[in-house]
Amino acid sequence: MGTVVVGENLVGMRGGDGCFDGYNPFALYGAAERGRGKPLPPHLVFAELDQENPDDACAFLNAYGPLQGTNFFLPLSAHEHKKWKKLESKSPSPERHFRSTLGQVPLLPDPPTPQDHFYSCPLASFWKAQSEFELALRLHSALDSRPDQLAGKANPLAPHAKIQLILATKKQQWKIQGRNIERQYINRARDFVATTVNKHLEVMSPRIARVPNSTAVTAVWGCYTLLQAMYLMLLLDIAG
Repeated sequence: MGTVVVGENLVGMRGGDGCFDGYNPFALYGAAERGRGKPLPPHLVFAELDQENPDDACAFLNAYGPLQGTNFFLPLSAHEHKKWKKLESKSPSPERHFRSTLGQVPLLPDPPTPQDHFYSCPLASFWKAQSEFELALRLHSALDSRPDQLAGKANPLAPHAKIQLILATKKQQWKIQGRNIERQYINRARDFVATTVNKHLEVMSPRIARVPNSTAVTAVWGCYTLLQAMYLMLLLDIAG
């Protein structure tokens, strides 16, 4: 909430009312739908962020809270609090910002109650996590392409060509030589997606959690950071 860039860090106010007991990716994802005019689930919004625009990062954190969980919570000194307060009035509204940049509004959770605690995340760390997630998501989309999905398009790209285009857009290059280069690109992309997603899922497990402001309990996966929850959303995409 009220996230701004202070020096080399993203600094924002932590929300309260129990919203950080754990993230339920099914609640964040299930109500959203693909398609024009439909609200985007947060993991698809995350993949669309523009690293050239720090307001994208601020608006995303304003909408969903800290990316990496409780590691970055800290009290601010009087000087830091004053500096944050001065900049906070210019912090982007998620709804207005994403309506203008994405052309549609993401699925937004109810805004939490502000607390007098803050999170601070290095801007470089945020974009490194975003870049890795975006690459995994886009490579999965390329691998999941079907010939019938490409019907009617002029000069449709084969999966390995789409992978090469994705890498070029990300300014990355894989050293691939020898025979059957097309298959090598596909295998390398498949390995990257599996390794990246599994790395972020290995600490998760299903559990029973309380429902806030209720006596009921519900079944959730133990996602204790927003980044973990978004990787589980990507797993749901991969699983169909």
